[in-house]
Amino acid sequence: MEQTSLFIRRFSDFLAADGRFDLWVHSATDHATLVWDRHDQLFGYGPVDLFVSRLREMGFVAGRVEVPGQHEHHYRAEMDVHAADLLAAFDWRHSPLRPEDEQ
Repeated sequence: MEQTSLFIRRFSDFLAADGRFDLWVHSATDHATLVWDRHDQLFGYGPVDLFVSRLREMGFVAGRVEVPGQHEHHYRAEMDVHAADLLAAFDWRHSPLRPEDEQ
């Protein structure tokens, strides 16, 4: 958990400003996956009731999510160095996305 928190703090500005990555965090122990996508949406797979409980504790409420029909994702050239740093930060494991997860 601490390693994930450090990663988020280190790269949060980049992830929020540049649209080239979605962030998938998986816990094999808890069989839980969180996804922060390029539309600034958060998805939880696994212990959904736990996710809902924690989000409510933080003040979130259920609602309707709307993604604008016409919108852009910016891949900023000045952020390329941050993208390279992010990719070099870990020995990443890659797994293919399911068709419904592809954007």
